[in-house]
Amino acid sequence: MTSSPIEAEPVRINARLAEIHQARKWIVAVDVAAAATGWVARLHEAEAEKVLVVAAPPGVGPLPEGVEILYTDTHGDSMMEGFRAFFASLLDPSPELMAAVDRFDPVSDAYVIVPPFGPSIDVLGR
Repeated sequence: MTSSPIEAEPVRINARLAEIHQARKWIVAVDVAAAATGWVARLHEAEAEKVLVVAAPPGVGPLPEGVEILYTDTHGDSMMEGFRAFFASLLDPSPELMAAVDRFDPVSDAYVIVPPFGPSIDVLGR
């Protein structure tokens, strides 16, 4: 039995995403580390070369497994101020954060995943 084009579409999309993600270094920069758990799992499934998580606090829920997590320790008086402080830490990282990221990615060729409402250029020098 053959599958319909609609049934085959998710398979095609997942295969294409795997091509994009595999054999590359990735930095998942999300406000809370627990929010990176799904991303990290997908990147591992796609055979990414290495994955690093950068987050402000751990958050609630399971944390990503098998990766280093760097915490910026940023916070704010409201949720939006917390987001802004975290994004500011990505655009102007502390020397300690930058040194840790550079140890993970010494040639600065890692790709960075940020939330859709986050900064989109020159994040962590990448």
